[in-house]
Amino acid sequence: SRLSIFINHALQPFLCKICSFTKDTFNFLQWLPKSLSPGSFLVTADVASLYTNISNDFGLCALQHWFQLYPELLITSSLFLLESVSFILENNYFVSSNIVYRQRRDVAMGTNMAPTYANLVMGYLELKVQQHPSVSSIPRHFFSHSYKRYIDDIFFIWHSQFIDFNIFLKTFSKISPDITLTSQKSFSHINFLDIVIVRDEQNFISTDVYFKSTNNFNYLSFRSLYPKHIIINVPYNIFNRVSKIVSNDSWLYFRFSQIYDIYISLGYPKHIIQNAMFKSLISLNKK
Repeated sequence: SRLSIFINHALQPFLCKICSFTKDTFNFLQWLPKSLSPGSFLVTADVASLYTNISNDFGLCALQHWFQLYPELLITSSLFLLESVSFILENNYFVSSNIVYRQRRDVAMGTNMAPTYANLVMGYLELKVQQHPSVSSIPRHFFSHSYKRYIDDIFFIWHSQFIDFNIFLKTFSKISPDITLTSQKSFSHINFLDIVIVRDEQNFISTDVYFKSTNNFNYLSFRSLYPKHIIINVPYNIFNRVSKIVSNDSWLYFRFSQIYDIYISLGYPKHIIQNAMFKSLISLNKK
């Protein structure tokens, strides 16, 4: 575990060199264009079971690529990092039905380095896709201007003059057969992370917050035994997040009303909820 924590620390500086890398929702919103060209449409893709489908050889090859390309970012020798990653990949132990198993391939879901490692592997795979003959007709600026990824969740803007986007997605599997992508496309709206991306008739982009159908809004009750200062701050954190995601005033009013009713049902006093709403709006206006 400590070795995995150190490796994660050593690998993280390389993430900023991946043009598709998305840190979080707000990083993505800063990048998202305000409008689209008429012939384009929205696409999201998901890498099926990414962690358990990265072969050890391909993963180590990806790391070696980044180490050779940016040696100034290394905090220790590349050989030590590669050997350490190999050791972590081949020595994950777990117990099932009182039997101890050793996982010797792919990356374990719970190890600290897993998200950073997976990000670097996908970044390397994307570079290989760009160089593949089947996608040679796609403009070279596509990955920097129209494509973003959060670990295994991908969003991109596809243009009608490009090749069939399914050919583009299948190229990932051609290079790394264990990697499979499923996708959705839409001209008008699509979900990505916790965002609904909506395109209007004038091709302008708006965003709303996305709640999964399984979300039961089971937030912390006011009667919880947590310290009061934590409980009081819970509504503000939700209002603040929603206010930064929702770009349309009428949608924001609806979302605030929805969240207000939820916290009333959880026993929060009206003045605490209202203060949280106003505080989040003031924070938004300052920015």
